[in-house]
Amino acid sequence: MYHDFQQLVEYVIKLKLLKDWSVVMIKSEVLEVTGMKCGGCEANVTGKLTALDGVISVVAVSQANEVTVEFDTDKITLDQLEAVITAAGFEVN
Repeated sequence: MYHDFQQLVEYVIKLKLLKDWSVVMIKSEVLEVTGMKCGGCEANVTGKLTALDGVISVVAVSQANEVTVEFDTDKITLDQLEAVITAAGFEVN
């Protein structure tokens, strides 16, 4: 499954093995988000989402109408992420 040690390390980091060896479930979703027109819009969405507890990373690309979010499913839901994007003035399709 893992072709080299680096891939294994990256996988373990994604799972975020904690000191007590419990595993945090990380999910990555690509959302279609319309209404982003520029880098300012990307920064707005990115800032709102990264401020949330449980969000690990966000990449917003206005030209593709996409927002990719990695998040801890034990701390935040996809519905909550979508609600924050909508409240910021954008539409999640």
